[in-house]
Amino acid sequence: MGCFPPRKWLLVCSPEVSSPTPCLKQDQSPTKSSSTSLFSWQAMEQLVDEGLVKSVGVSNFNVSQLERLLSVCRIKPATNQVELHPYLTQPQLVEYCKSKGIVLIAYRENSPVPLLENPMVNEIAQKHGKTSAQVLVRFHIQRGIATIPKSITPARIVENAEVYVFHLTRKEIKTLEGLDYNTRFIK
Repeated sequence: MGCFPPRKWLLVCSPEVSSPTPCLKQDQSPTKSSSTSLFSWQAMEQLVDEGLVKSVGVSNFNVSQLERLLSVCRIKPATNQVELHPYLTQPQLVEYCKSKGIVLIAYRENSPVPLLENPMVNEIAQKHGKTSAQVLVRFHIQRGIATIPKSITPARIVENAEVYVFHLTRKEIKTLEGLDYNTRFIK
């Protein structure tokens, strides 16, 4: 099995791998399905045991799904990649993951156009001489949430690196948290 170099990490991307139904309820909140794929997780644990991956994680797991997984797994998920942004701050999930040592990774952190055009986000950005996208990435960094901003343009890549040269005030963080409408953009 030495043909492939070890990968850094591997994710279970949906709690209901074999379910024919959507992963979200009508109100767009994740389901509390009991069909969390234990077999997939056990296979991923085996990959860690064999040295083929360094760590394993999950994606789109809510607190109850994480609790079920943690009650039966040998290897704790290193990460939980979820939709997070000021319109969907998921405070209970953030606190739970922190308490369990699971790194949250935000996706869709600044993509929703309505969020990029939000007057409060724009006001904070102007105050710091930054873009709205930079403010949204900084928001996650200061909340202790990993984020991987996507870009293929050199100017945006440089812009993404500049999120470490400014800090949001506690009031600005609270303002952004106050935009939480429990709104998902990923269906």
